[in-house]
Amino acid sequence: MTAAAATRAQRPELKVLAQAVRATEKDELTMMQSWLTGWDAKTDVDTAANLHADHGGLPGTGAAEIAALSTVKAADFDAAFLNLFLAHQHNAIEMSGIERT
Repeated sequence: MTAAAATRAQRPELKVLAQAVRATEKDELTMMQSWLTGWDAKTDVDTAANLHADHGGLPGTGAAEIAALSTVKAADFDAAFLNLFLAHQHNAIEMSGIERT
């Protein structure tokens, strides 16, 4: 999703946001994978399309939603990306609340 924004976003600040998210995601993934390794837990990704829903959350931002960004008109891309990204972040917050309980 952020790769699409890095190349297709019309507004420079959105391109900067996408690049920043991509940079921090790599560090976050490395940190979480090291936790799992330290806990002798699996580190492979469950790619089930309904992964979020399986845990009681909202449907995830799947490949179809991300692929749809490539078909959005250039003039509409920034708003489409931000709406999808906000939904994705909302789902992450919802999932973290479920996991905490």
